[in-house]
Amino acid sequence: MTNPILKGLQNGFKPDPRLTVTEWSEKFRMLTTESSAEAGTYRVDRTPYLKEIMDVMSPTDPTQQVKVIKGTQLGFSQAGINIALTYLDYYPCPILYILPTETLAKTTSKRIITPSIKACTHLAKKVIGGKSKSDVGEVYTKSVAGGNLQLGWSNSTASFRSFSARVVILDDCDGFGAFGEGDVMELGKARADAFSNKKIYINSTPTISGLSNIEPEFEDSDRREYFMNCPECNELMTYNWEYMQYEKDKRGYLKGDVKCACPNCGTLIPEYKKTVMMSNGVWIAQNKGHIHKGYKLPSFYSPLGWLSWNDIAREFIKAHRILQNGDTRAMQVWQNTRNAEVWKEKLAGVTIKSANERTEDYGCEVPDEVLIITCGVDTQDNRFELEVLGHGRNGETWSIDYKVILGDPKDKTTQDILDDYLAKSFTRKNGSKMKISGTCIDSGGHRTKEIYEYCADRIPNNIFAIKGANTTTAALTNKTMYDMSSDGVTLFTIGVHTFKDDFFACLGVKKQGQNYCHFPNKPIYNDRYFNMLTAEKRDEKGKYIKVRLRNEALDVRVYALAVLSVMDVSTNEIQKPLITIGNMRNRVACNIDKEKGNVLNETSNYLNDF
Repeated sequence: MTNPILKGLQNGFKPDPRLTVTEWSEKFRMLTTESSAEAGTYRVDRTPYLKEIMDVMSPTDPTQQVKVIKGTQLGFSQAGINIALTYLDYYPCPILYILPTETLAKTTSKRIITPSIKACTHLAKKVIGGKSKSDVGEVYTKSVAGGNLQLGWSNSTASFRSFSARVVILDDCDGFGAFGEGDVMELGKARADAFSNKKIYINSTPTISGLSNIEPEFEDSDRREYFMNCPECNELMTYNWEYMQYEKDKRGYLKGDVKCACPNCGTLIPEYKKTVMMSNGVWIAQNKGHIHKGYKLPSFYSPLGWLSWNDIAREFIKAHRILQNGDTRAMQVWQNTRNAEVWKEKLAGVTIKSANERTEDYGCEVPDEVLIITCGVDTQDNRFELEVLGHGRNGETWSIDYKVILGDPKDKTTQDILDDYLAKSFTRKNGSKMKISGTCIDSGGHRTKEIYEYCADRIPNNIFAIKGANTTTAALTNKTMYDMSSDGVTLFTIGVHTFKDDFFACLGVKKQGQNYCHFPNKPIYNDRYFNMLTAEKRDEKGKYIKVRLRNEALDVRVYALAVLSVMDVSTNEIQKPLITIGNMRNRVACNIDKEKGNVLNETSNYLNDF
């Protein structure tokens, strides 16, 4: 009978099985219906450009860092799963898999990793832990003898900061933010510092130049591109947008099929030939000799049946049409997700030379197109400033009113005036009334404790305390509980940089309709107001800086826009205008006493000092 201790020692001295990630994947990986439109045995010939990448991430290759800048619909996230499961099964060790958010980490675990392990029965038997016998490990941890796979997320470094790993996977890294403990990218990579045989896999679609995480990573590599032989002249070529040829009909829509012109012989290559072309492709470094391997691949390489050249061209034509109206966002998305390029246009801001060029006569307080009204409130030591904003479909907005309420925000008198204003109704053209459905009040800089208490008492009125996040990649909203009083208050942090990006893009739209910003022809909407509204510009590092002292109009616009995100409301899903909000308390308009009246009368004098 074999001595189990001796057998264990013999197994311990056995060398690692020489199996690459590609070989393991084709032998054991099953794509499930939860995670793939093509369920079944994993086949690398569907995405042949992934073979080299997975092979250099294998233990048999000395490469330590692999960096991928890519378009979408190419399979690179599945490659990351293959890498993680190969090491968990054949080369047990600590493996760290970082995604942008906890929600995405949980989804990846439940929809991809756990089903993939269950489908690989011999690996499923190795995994220990779980709340029940039917579970395959914990949600965020998959442990085997000698190793484990830990999932973390960028907006909580606590999910991975104490975890050392031989293999680190940074998936969709342009969705990562930067937090107080340092750059998430560097923190993640540092988790592998203790291992001389470490492996780090970084991949993402890019975002804005100077803000993108994957852009500097790819630059710090040998920068490889995927070349194939032209079926006509046999010379090497790549799929590149400048080589794509197509026609448009009289209406400006795509006519016929897109073809790729060989840059060497000019032959127009139909898309159906790309399967054979890619099968014999080769990665060629443009920065030879660099210690790290980098790979760049746009979506033109997406396998047949996934994302077609025709679809990509249609998206470009639409984005270009929107761009002509001054809105750059659709083209940025196309460049990032399809062309695998960072967006290099400077987001310097918007200049409005004269109020006359932007104001218009609504003919009533609230135009018919408005579906919901929100309010943003800025808090200073001696006043509240606020904007009431109407929202229509497809991002179109109408400023309804702008007010300044003088007085210390901690005083009950000032708060009563604000209460009365937030409770008022606004008249539509047909005479019906609309109320403010939700309000965001800044609590980040002035009278913080008093604002917390004010909002805690007014939760039934949908009045929310907010605080601006300091990072350029912060989520739109993030709810955090703070027990500031016996009642407590829900504090929402908002990604002000993202809101400002979107707002300035909308403010630059020149044609009324989708994403256009309307302003009423009222005395308050003068040149001083528009100077405040455009008082910030974005520098090369993506930070917004003041170019004028007063910027309250911009702040309250951001807060009014944030209400929809805080309340999780989409205007495109609203069937008819919200005349009132369901959980608004019934209020009776109060007579403003003499002191309050005097305060309101002083507002006009104060506005002249903009």
